[in-house]
Amino acid sequence: MLRAGLIRIAWGLFKKLAIANRAAVIAEGLWAAPETSRGICVWVATAVYLVQLYTDFSGMMDIALGVSGCFGITLPENFRAPFFSRNIQEFWRRWHITLGTWLRDYIMNPLLKSGPFIRLGAASRRRFGRKKGKKIPSYAAMLVLWSCMGLWHGNSWKYIIGEGWWFWFVIVAGQLLEPVFEKMKTGLHIREESGWWHAFQSLRTLTLWMFGMLFFRAVSLPDALMRLGDSLHVQLGSGVLFSIRSAIDFSALGGTGGLAVMGLSFLAVLVVDYLKYRNIDVQEKLAGLKWPYRWALYYVLVVVLFCSLDIAAQESIYAQF
Repeated sequence: MLRAGLIRIAWGLFKKLAIANRAAVIAEGLWAAPETSRGICVWVATAVYLVQLYTDFSGMMDIALGVSGCFGITLPENFRAPFFSRNIQEFWRRWHITLGTWLRDYIMNPLLKSGPFIRLGAASRRRFGRKKGKKIPSYAAMLVLWSCMGLWHGNSWKYIIGEGWWFWFVIVAGQLLEPVFEKMKTGLHIREESGWWHAFQSLRTLTLWMFGMLFFRAVSLPDALMRLGDSLHVQLGSGVLFSIRSAIDFSALGGTGGLAVMGLSFLAVLVVDYLKYRNIDVQEKLAGLKWPYRWALYYVLVVVLFCSLDIAAQESIYAQF
């Protein structure tokens, strides 16, 4: 029990020190530099910020769960490989799970059982038929839920729109267009279980998620809308690379070696997340390795942590929420 807890703590520190702190240097540089405030650079900065946010927040949760586990206290998981989700609805079932569960149990479900929503459902079924009419109260309750999701992050329109209404719109639009998508899949002979289709769905989900992240990272709603508009500008490849390189402080990152450490570390996180997505117990697999291999992994983890101590410390993003 103690061993499992300590490994979980080390894994959380690995995410925070080796990846999140370095990603913060890149994201801050890209977000602040005028030459990277338009075109594809806006989305590169948002993608790096998404990596920072995930490794920072999930790393903090790993540390909390690991400390609790050392004392025999089992806390609920808050992340389950969200980057492999097929749609936004699944993404939110795997990202900040405890918040989503709380909002569902204490906001959406009570609303659906309340008198006004029951009457709305009855009127909708009479007007639009049983199949379509029963969805309208759910969509209305979801709008309240996602408004609360935005307000939980902050009393600002950028949160209400970016972290609330945007995801409500994507989920509702996906459900309404589901029959069209099914016909398209049948016509194109796409098999749901095929690997390339899953990869496409995950990339599509992350792209939609990045729109919300742009609002989340922006200083204000006007700033988010301005950057969203500026992202439509076309830039040439060499100019993009030069702008990105000039905006990043590589010395604060640990040089190109630090960039390589961050990239390989995030790849390791994705591998572990993929195993979790396939319902494979990573701790059990690790314990089943022969001791030389297992301890080699432990030593690599410790070495990477020590090599990351000279990176500037970054406050946890979710400390303010």
